[in-house]
Amino acid sequence: MDAKRRKEEGLAIVLAFFTTAIFFLTTPITPSNGGYDSDGLVYGVMAGARLLPPDEAAYVRRMAPWCYRIVSPGIASVLPFDPLTNFRVMAFLADFSSLLLLFQILRRLAFSPFLSVVGLLFYAGSFWTLKFSFYSPAYIDDETQFFLLLLIDATLSRRWRLLMFLLPVAALQKESLALYSFFCVAGLHAAGSRGGGGRGALLWRGALLVLLPFGALAVVRGMIEPSNPRYDPTVAFRHLAEVLSPRFWPILLQALFSGLGILPVLLLCGGAWCRFLRRRWAWGVYGVIGVACLFGGGDKARLFLYLLPLVVV
Repeated sequence: MDAKRRKEEGLAIVLAFFTTAIFFLTTPITPSNGGYDSDGLVYGVMAGARLLPPDEAAYVRRMAPWCYRIVSPGIASVLPFDPLTNFRVMAFLADFSSLLLLFQILRRLAFSPFLSVVGLLFYAGSFWTLKFSFYSPAYIDDETQFFLLLLIDATLSRRWRLLMFLLPVAALQKESLALYSFFCVAGLHAAGSRGGGGRGALLWRGALLVLLPFGALAVVRGMIEPSNPRYDPTVAFRHLAEVLSPRFWPILLQALFSGLGILPVLLLCGGAWCRFLRRRWAWGVYGVIGVACLFGGGDKARLFLYLLPLVVV
């Protein structure tokens, strides 16, 4: 059994590496701003790229909410190459690791090696996973997905102490990942219910899993004074109000297939996903969080990345 498992893991490593390498070698970098388009410009400046005059760079570096997402730009600022190359190296490593994590997650959920490979390829086939990470490498979505999959894997493997370390770091990667602490708590509760864990231990572990990431966000936001004080953190509610507009739904439908490919169609062809959610209700919590994250911005296709692991599963 051990030899068989090592063989599976070896094949997964080879497949993940070559899949990532193919996308890396065949995807040109966006010509916009020399590879730092849109949000990537902010992250590039945060990482030390000399893209703007000093006064403008100082302002952009502290723009909320980007200035609170300190993990990826911080890593890119200390790697030995130029910032854009550093972001590309990080994208490659994050994508490769994400594919391995997804394969491991599917195997933990008792999917066959073949179906786990199929899931890996479906995930890689979404434009917003590997392709976009190399097209616009200064975006932090690839590292965010890596952290998200790491949180899922740690929850499934019941590594609660590891999660207490990962969740605050993930929240400083992107604040939306703090919401997934509730998925981790749901997984903790489900595991405790099956394993007969003490209620007291469940309560304090669950409390820490939620408090640590939100506490980390509060500390960083207290330390960094944004340069745009008019930034409104309730912008998500304005995006939520868009559902009342008739124009919203065709755009959402287009974003659905852009972000998830043909996977929604495959889900509609069978009811296995309903049985899966009934057996593993923590994934229902995950889905609710993923839907909520859709209203964190206007780029709905890219925001479907949060739901992609659930849809693949």
